[in-house]
Amino acid sequence: MQEYKDRIESGRLGGEERELVPARNLVEMETGYVNDSSKNHSWRSLQRIDFGIRPGLTNRLLFEQQFQHGFDDSFEAVETFNEELRWRLRESLLFSAGGGAVWFDNADVHAIYDTSLAFQPMRHLVLGAAFSRVPIIPDAEASEHRLTAQGWEVFSIWTPARWQINVHGSRQHYSDGNIGSRQSAEVSRELGTPRLTFELGYRYQHYGFDQELAHGYFSPNSYQSHLAMASVRFRPGRKYRGEFLVRSGLESPAAGSDFRAAWEIHARNEVLLGNWTLDLDYSKYHLVQETGAFRADAGRFAFTYHFSSRRSLVCYVLMRASSRRVMPIEILVVDDDKATRQWLCSVLDAEGYVCHAARNTQEAEDFLRRSEVQLALLDIYLGEVNGVEFLKRIKTIQPDCDCVMMTAHASVETMAQSVKDGAVEYLGKPLRIDDLLGLVRRLEKRRQSRNGHAVAGEPEPEGFAGTAIIGRSPKMLEVYRSIARVAPTDATVLIVGPSGSGKERVASAIHAHSKRASKPMTAINCGALDSRSNCCEFCRKGRYEG
Repeated sequence: MQEYKDRIESGRLGGEERELVPARNLVEMETGYVNDSSKNHSWRSLQRIDFGIRPGLTNRLLFEQQFQHGFDDSFEAVETFNEELRWRLRESLLFSAGGGAVWFDNADVHAIYDTSLAFQPMRHLVLGAAFSRVPIIPDAEASEHRLTAQGWEVFSIWTPARWQINVHGSRQHYSDGNIGSRQSAEVSRELGTPRLTFELGYRYQHYGFDQELAHGYFSPNSYQSHLAMASVRFRPGRKYRGEFLVRSGLESPAAGSDFRAAWEIHARNEVLLGNWTLDLDYSKYHLVQETGAFRADAGRFAFTYHFSSRRSLVCYVLMRASSRRVMPIEILVVDDDKATRQWLCSVLDAEGYVCHAARNTQEAEDFLRRSEVQLALLDIYLGEVNGVEFLKRIKTIQPDCDCVMMTAHASVETMAQSVKDGAVEYLGKPLRIDDLLGLVRRLEKRRQSRNGHAVAGEPEPEGFAGTAIIGRSPKMLEVYRSIARVAPTDATVLIVGPSGSGKERVASAIHAHSKRASKPMTAINCGALDSRSNCCEFCRKGRYEG
C-alpha cells in the first residue's frame, strides 16, 4: 500500500504532482527498497531519460522493474515501460500524454496510459485535470491479481507569497470491480532563506472504496488522515542539499473507528558533482490499519546525469567525455514583455539551461525566496518599476546571483549605477542570440573557474556626475559598458576615433565616474600644438632640447 501511495505522490503514472514546465535533460538510474510489518519486501529499480525535442516539447522514457516477496514466500516480478510527451502549448498551458505497458510474472501484459492538462489562469495558481490507467502493484499479493485502475483526477496548486496550497481529488475503477476515490488537501508555509528554509504545514487525506476485496491493496471504506508537517531544508553550498521532514497526527482506518496516532519521517540528501546528481533518501512510516499499526521502512538511491542537448546524450550513451563539466545554471528572466520572456526562455531551454520567467518584481521576488538561481536577466524598465532598484533587492536575497541588465534605453548614469549595485553585464535590445548565449557561457565559465563562488564586484566610485552622452544603439551600449568598467580603475586610457566622434565627451564621462571626479579635469587641444611643444608639455618641464 505504501509503495503505491509513494508512486502516486511522486507524480509517476497518474500522480498528483504535475510540473507546469518541462523537465531538464537528464538520464537517471534509481533503486529502492521497502520492508513493512506485514513481512512484505519489495526491490524497485527505475531508468529514466528526459530530453528536449525542441523548445517547449520534451520526451520522457521510463522503464521500471519490481521484485516483490510476500509474507507467504510468494514472489512476483513486474516490469513497466512508459513514454510521455510534454508540450508547453503556451506560457501558461502544458499538455502531456503518454502510454506504455506493464508485464506481470506470467507474461500477462496490460496497457497503461496517462494524459493531463495543466493551466495557469493567474499568477501563483495552477489548475489541472488528468485521465490515466495505472498498475496496482504495492506488494506481491496485489501483483498476483494483475490489477490496473482507470480513472480521472483534478488538482490545483496555489502559491501566494511563501505559502503553498494543494488540493487533489480522484476517482478510479479497478479491474477487479472495485471503485476507489481519494481527496487530499495540504497547506504549508515557508520561512527562512534559500540556504536554510523551514516549512510548517498540515495535510488531510481521505480514501474510500466500495468494496473490501482483500486483493493486496489497501481498500478501506473510509480512511481519514490528519497530519501536521514540519521540515527543514538546508543548502550550505552548491554541492549539497538536505531535507529532514516529519509528519505526525491522527488517522482513522474505517468509518466509525477511533482516531489513533500516526507519523512519518523522511530524510533526503542530494549531492551535486558537476553534471552528476546523487540522491540518498530514507523514510519510516507508522500508519494506522484495522489490524493494528502498519510500519514500513523505505530507502532510495539514485544518480542522475544532466546533459545540455541531444548531442550530449549521444556522447553519454557512447561513454564519451562531455564538453560540459558543470551542471547547467538556473536562470531567472524578469521582463514585463511577454514576447521577450517567451523568446528568452525558448532560446535558453534549447541550450539546456534551466530557465524561469517572471513578469514583474513581485513574482520574481517570490521565486527568489523559494529557489536559488545563478543568473538573473533583468529589464531596467519594468512598467512603473525601476529595474535598477530591484537589482539591489536581488543582491540582498541572493548575493551570489549574477545579474545582467537588459534595456533599449540606456545612459551612462543608469549603467554606472547598475554596476555599482552589483550588475556584471548589460544586454542591449533588440536582443541577439549570439550576444545572449555568448554572455551566458562566459558567466558560466567564470563561475566554473571560481569553483562556484560569486563573482566579486568591481569597486565603484562614490560620485556620479552628469554627462551629455546620449544614444540607444547596441554600439552605444558597448561604449557605456566600457566607460562603466574602466572609470573606477587607475589604468591609462587611450580613446581613438575620427574628428567629431565624441572622444572628449567619453573622456569627461570617465572622469565624472572615477575616483578623481571631485578634482578638475583639463582638456588640451593637441592639434593646436606642434610636436616639440607636445613633448615639452607631457614629458618634462622646461625647454625641450631635442
